[in-house]
Amino acid sequence: LWGLFESGEQNDVVLVLPSGERFAAHRCVLAARSDKLRAMLLGGSSSAFHEASAFEIAIQHPWTPSVFGLLLRYLYTGRALAMGH
Repeated sequence: LWGLFESGEQNDVVLVLPSGERFAAHRCVLAARSDKLRAMLLGGSSSAFHEASAFEIAIQHPWTPSVFGLLLRYLYTGRALAMGH
C-alpha cells in the first residue's frame, strides 16, 4: 500500500495541513485503518477535520508535515518509524 501512496495513483482525497502542505491519499485506506477517519470520510464529522470540498480535507490539528507524513506511513503500512528515517 505504501507504494500506492508514493505513486499518487488513484488517490481520491487531499489532506491539507494548516501550513498549506498537501498530502494526496486514498479514502478507502484511511477509512479502513482509522475509525475516526472512517466516520469523517464516509459521512460522519470530527472537530479535527473540515471538508473544504469533495476531494480536499483541511486538517485542523497543527501537525508538522514530517509528523503527519509519519502518521500516513503508519496508516498505510502498519509500521511506525522514528523521525528522520
